[in-house]
Amino acid sequence: MSGIARTRRTMERQVKRRPPVKQDEILADLRARILRGSLKPGDQLPTHLEIARRFKTTGVTAQRACERLIDEGFVAVRARQGTFVVDRPPHLHRFVLAFPQDRSQPWVRFWTVLESAARALTDAGTHWIDIRIAVDRQRTGGDYERLAEEVLIGNLAGILFVTNPFLVEGTPLLTTPGLPRLALMSPPGPPGVTAVEFSARNFLERAIDRLVARGRRRIAFLMVPGFVADLPGTLRNALAARGLAYRPPWTQISLPTLGEWTGHLTQLLVSAPPADRPDGLVIVDDNLVENACAGLLQAGLRLPDDLDVVAHCNFPAPTASALPVARLGYDIPRILQASLDLMTRQRKGESTPECLTIHPQFEWEVAHGKAAPALSA
Repeated sequence: MSGIARTRRTMERQVKRRPPVKQDEILADLRARILRGSLKPGDQLPTHLEIARRFKTTGVTAQRACERLIDEGFVAVRARQGTFVVDRPPHLHRFVLAFPQDRSQPWVRFWTVLESAARALTDAGTHWIDIRIAVDRQRTGGDYERLAEEVLIGNLAGILFVTNPFLVEGTPLLTTPGLPRLALMSPPGPPGVTAVEFSARNFLERAIDRLVARGRRRIAFLMVPGFVADLPGTLRNALAARGLAYRPPWTQISLPTLGEWTGHLTQLLVSAPPADRPDGLVIVDDNLVENACAGLLQAGLRLPDDLDVVAHCNFPAPTASALPVARLGYDIPRILQASLDLMTRQRKGESTPECLTIHPQFEWEVAHGKAAPALSA
């Protein structure tokens, strides 16, 4: 190899190893101008040559910085015209739906319905929602690092956590100022995070009222852990307010992962003679509905003659049921839309509530729009 060739190879290696300091400087400057609004949607960026002159570098370096800005979603090239800020830049329009687990772990039906609703909005072109799974700072192979980088870049309009985000406590996901954040959880949320609460108390009250209106007086409950604080007290008070007795053995707890064992538990719950068994049943989680109804079938009950059932549902995706049940739950697309609207208001600096409370609706109310307000601040 000649001396000239060796020198060229050495220079090429040095260039490859050299940190792209100028690229970073240009990228940070252009991105900051877009984020603060001095470069607005539709505005044209300076040419590569103009950028190179301003930063005292080469046109190639300026071009590479602009390519990185394209990769981040802020700008796009228009043939023979130049580079322009996109009409819907990510810091104003791109939201992330963050799940704490991946699909190799228990994945509840609610998450599936929520993910489907997010993809439907994105496919329709009305919103831009990306899905991130396994968002856990201690988990390798998940989307945490990717999301943390996006937060630091600033190309997000907000994050909706599907549970309490304690798995990312103390990270840029929760500490970076100015980023709208919501979490589907009981209030209060962590600092800087607005809680979106599903009203469990209102769910129980509406379910009991439905059964009372059907003439039922002996009401049982199939619960999941943590559904409501002070479970015995909440049920006792709700039933007493309607002239009904609270019977502790008629409140049982199961888990979505127990499968047919939920059916066995339900069968046992209604195994007494007709005068001594429940004539109404509230199932508070749609993951339990299918197996619970299988248990009622095994018990030989006829619905609604022997028993009325109010079953939780995440609309518009009711759980399969072999028996007639009254479905009470939450309109997931509407809740998602309300959450996005709230983050948009936060982004604009408008006054927003510290908590958004979601009230349940019956299936016929969702279908005909006759429900009482399903959302409240």
